[in-house]
Amino acid sequence: MAGLMQLRRLVSELEPPVVNGHSSVGGAFARAAVWGTPMPVIYTPNGIDLSPDGLDHFDLRKELQLHADVPLVGTVSRLAPQKSPEDFVRICADVSRVQRDVHFILIGAGQLQPEVDEAVRLAGLGDRFHQIPFLPRASLAIQQMDVFVLPSLFEGAAYTPLVAMKAGVPVVLSDVTGNTDTIEHNASGLLFPFGDIESMAGGVLTLLSGGARRDSMVDAAHERVRRHFDRRDMGTRLGHLYEEFSLQHA
Repeated sequence: MAGLMQLRRLVSELEPPVVNGHSSVGGAFARAAVWGTPMPVIYTPNGIDLSPDGLDHFDLRKELQLHADVPLVGTVSRLAPQKSPEDFVRICADVSRVQRDVHFILIGAGQLQPEVDEAVRLAGLGDRFHQIPFLPRASLAIQQMDVFVLPSLFEGAAYTPLVAMKAGVPVVLSDVTGNTDTIEHNASGLLFPFGDIESMAGGVLTLLSGGARRDSMVDAAHERVRRHFDRRDMGTRLGHLYEEFSLQHA
């Protein structure tokens, strides 16, 4: 609250032609900072770099001591209530009962570690569930997954699904604000109601099975990232908006 009041005072003193809030927290603070004023506010979700990845190499399956052709379902997220990591474990459990060769990877750490550990134990996933608390270049791991899952309670504009889409990894997301801006259901990915473990697991199994539907979603997802989430294009459009608002403010 103190930070918000400071921001409101700063906006009042500077009277900028526009206030720009980036991503979920920044967007919320920017809207609150101009509340009750005629000052325009711009909200910008995440964009990603679409240039080819560097020469760094990280072999995720080798790191996990798995065979090179083991199917891998994964996520990258903080272990926080927003990200619903226990739901990810439950989805993994449902998938594991149908497809016995699949392994699961969670990259991240946080306050819900005890709850995640207990969920893994209750699910009986054993050595099929792997966790890496911190990985500096998680994007290198995401591109080696067979399916990427994010069962969040809410999102601003999640970055990790975009990384997966760029890399040709199909995504299964909860049907919540933020995720619904990232993909179109049944076109560039799969969306299911928050907490619907059975449906999300079914979506994962569908994508693991391969075929034309998976290929079509991968192609559509890559095109969607290229058209809507290239950070260079987003920067250019943002610059045009700044100029427009500056002229109106002059």
